[in-house]
Amino acid sequence: MANNFLSAIIDRFEGDKAVLVLTDGQHLVWPANLLPAGLKEGDGLKVLAETDAELALSQEEKAKHILKQLLKTNE
Repeated sequence: MANNFLSAIIDRFEGDKAVLVLTDGQHLVWPANLLPAGLKEGDGLKVLAETDAELALSQEEKAKHILKQLLKTNE
């Protein structure tokens, strides 16, 4: 089974954001308030990725509503 997380190091904090450096060298800007309390520059993290069926359904409903509105205004 594949890992569903990314490993990262906190590079720095910029205001209310944390800049994370992933193991492949890419940078990820993350809201600092969503990180565990007490972390500092140089600390390691695992960033977990999970599916969110509710969010996907909500976005699908929003897209359908927008499409319906667009089709209605073009009549």
